[in-house]
Amino acid sequence: LSDLSPTFGCSPGELSRIVSYLVGDLKDQYAEILKWDADRLTPQLLKQFCGAIHNAGSPLVSVFGFIDGMDCRILRPTHHQRKYYSGHKRQHCLKYQGVVSPDGIIIHLAGKRCGRSGPTLDRSRGLNKLLALHAFGPAHEPYQVYGDPAYLAVNGHLAGPWKLVHLSDAQQEFNSRNSAVRVSIEWAWEKPATLFAFLNYFRNLRVELSPVGSYYSIGILLTNAHTCLYGSQTGEWFGLTPPTLEEYLKPE
Repeated sequence: LSDLSPTFGCSPGELSRIVSYLVGDLKDQYAEILKWDADRLTPQLLKQFCGAIHNAGSPLVSVFGFIDGMDCRILRPTHHQRKYYSGHKRQHCLKYQGVVSPDGIIIHLAGKRCGRSGPTLDRSRGLNKLLALHAFGPAHEPYQVYGDPAYLAVNGHLAGPWKLVHLSDAQQEFNSRNSAVRVSIEWAWEKPATLFAFLNYFRNLRVELSPVGSYYSIGILLTNAHTCLYGSQTGEWFGLTPPTLEEYLKPE
């Protein structure tokens, strides 16, 4: 912010307050789009996503997106250090859960959870509930998202790889084909930090001094906006175009 201060004629402190206000306003305005855009994600569009994923090599015909968890590393806080510490990553972080569709858009984002929390879904709220309401095709056929077995839910809207000690040839092929398709989705999760290096510089992410969780959420929103304008590797790989910026943000 010190570098931007002469450009805008404001002190770093004033710029910080402006950024925090803008981030909060954007989060309030677009919270539902980040959670699940039911108006845009119609049964017809979900069917198109399923077809693109199947045509790309997945043996599944009913998967419209891929679920994954993300860790946003933060500076070690002064208080509640154990709460934010992830033993798996051996770092302090905030955890998020999201779903990417084959057009390169992150169509669902949930968080922030503290570093100690696991990847399992909340059985009564969150994505599990959204899928039970909206994950259906034009003929009301159930659709799914694909992810790690840790995400498996009771409502049948989540699919994952076979996890057995001894896999049959068919099960190994199933896992391999889905894994090859899923790799392309990882590009979408790498894009926010590529566009906004600030999100990758954990020493500036201090949960006790700034709205770090909101920074990451708005980083995802702006990444989706960038994808709407310029496309993405994921969309190109699946042969799908993203929505226009107007279709995504729905300005009044």
